[in-house]
Amino acid sequence: MAAAELQHKMSKKIAQLTKVIYHLNTKNDDHDFEMKALTQQYENEISDILQDAAAKIRFFKKKVEEKSNDERLDLALKEIQKQHAKEKEDALKGFEQFKKTARANEARIAQGSEQKVQQMTQELNAARKDFADKLTEFEKLKAALQEEAERKLRAATAGKDSELDDLGRQYNEEYKAMLAQ
Repeated sequence: MAAAELQHKMSKKIAQLTKVIYHLNTKNDDHDFEMKALTQQYENEISDILQDAAAKIRFFKKKVEEKSNDERLDLALKEIQKQHAKEKEDALKGFEQFKKTARANEARIAQGSEQKVQQMTQELNAARKDFADKLTEFEKLKAALQEEAERKLRAATAGKDSELDDLGRQYNEEYKAMLAQ
């Protein structure tokens, strides 16, 4: 009965560990999906910024070509180009920072998951060892109880044999006494 209960508890613990591992894998997959979506969003935003800046540059180039003698427009074009270069550089820096943060988060999550799996593996191994120890203890107790039962049975059998022999002798003596009368 105790072995079945212990085995049931072990089965429950193994099921719990399986659920936790499944949960960690699902969480990691969800994180990967979110990271890909966020990366795509940043890339789209950078592309939009670049297209917008290119459109502005084309617009101002056209204006400059129309008014090539106007220095003020030339300076504005240079300023826009500088601003475009700065926006592009800022966007690329932001994206690089995002990638670094994403890698760090991914490494942290992977490390945490690995530690949890190692801890659960250790717990499972300890539970298995405990189960094996309890099973060995149970087998020893079972053997001792069987030996005790066999000893008591032999003692009871020997006592009954002796009692039967005594009764047989007693009835033989009574029968002989009856015959002698």
